[in-house]
Amino acid sequence: MQHSNEPLRLLTKREVVSLTGLSYAVLRRLEAKGTFPRRRMISAKKSGWYSDEVQAWIESRPLRSPDDVPPAIREHWDRTTRQRRQQQ
Repeated sequence: MQHSNEPLRLLTKREVVSLTGLSYAVLRRLEAKGTFPRRRMISAKKSGWYSDEVQAWIESRPLRSPDDVPPAIREHWDRTTRQRRQQQ
């Protein structure tokens, strides 16, 4: 999904890892499964992803509901939040 004023460009592996927060190994697995945009060849040894395709993939990710968070993680978050508030 290309934003109106942004030119289409090819993103490097480093940029895609930074944008998605996923490791390169995970990106390759998702790409192989067909659930992440495919790379385009830039040269014989270099490839990249179209920026609009990566952005569309990011925007297609579902929002996480607080109900999806496992209880142990939620308890940890609540505990650390209380501790921070007490320190203030």
